[in-house]
Amino acid sequence: MTNIQLSRKIHGNVTSQGGREALGCLASCAALPRCLSAVTGKPRLTANDLGLFFEPQRLGRRRATPLNVAALVCEPVATGHGAARRDGGDLMNERSGERLTSTDAQGEFPFDVLDYVPHLIAAICQFRDAALNAELRDLGLNVARYRVLGVLSRFGLTSMGELANFTAIDRTTLTRTADHLVVEGYVARHHDDPRDRRHVRLELTEPGVAAYRRGLSVVLRSNADLMRDIADADTRTAARVLQVMVSNLAPNATARDSIVLFQRGDQA
Repeated sequence: MTNIQLSRKIHGNVTSQGGREALGCLASCAALPRCLSAVTGKPRLTANDLGLFFEPQRLGRRRATPLNVAALVCEPVATGHGAARRDGGDLMNERSGERLTSTDAQGEFPFDVLDYVPHLIAAICQFRDAALNAELRDLGLNVARYRVLGVLSRFGLTSMGELANFTAIDRTTLTRTADHLVVEGYVARHHDDPRDRRHVRLELTEPGVAAYRRGLSVVLRSNADLMRDIADADTRTAARVLQVMVSNLAPNATARDSIVLFQRGDQA
């Protein structure tokens, strides 16, 4: 079985977006079967085995240590011709110049800091969202629904395009989220042009305001736990670094400013 076939075989068993993205990375790893077998000690791996790597929160009481997916991707055993070490200790493909391993030259982190930071950000998002979804569920909310309510609470009447920019939620998920909030009575739709139902703006209802306030207390408590034992100066430094990262990744200036400045263009 090829790496791509293995990825496709287990793709349906990994439900999170982060897990699917990790699978895509793993499928490109030239030594995937050897690498995973070396970690698990098994000559063959099932979809459930791989599910442990990507969604540790589904283990329940089994307190297994989550496998470092990035380490799997970045530290395969090199095979074949054309591999050579560079001064920094990383294994390089002589023909393509592609980096095959990732190491931290200073020895502080398990792999290169450029790989380690995104790995940590992905883990923070996954762990925080999983915990928040569990708490918000009792309020009839989840993270996406709460975020939409938060935008509407701040800006009032808001178009779907603006919501997409302020939340960075993909349009399919955003439409489904808005539909649910309308059905629950938390959000009202307004059609600016009766002849074109695509031009829609959303607004909080009174029940929506109450739901947002209940969710806010949960989120504030979660945020306090996330930043526990971190000095305010360090928190602000982290925020400034993340602002630059968002600016580097945003597809356009409007998307960048919506996240970094969290304001409409006419407020800039």
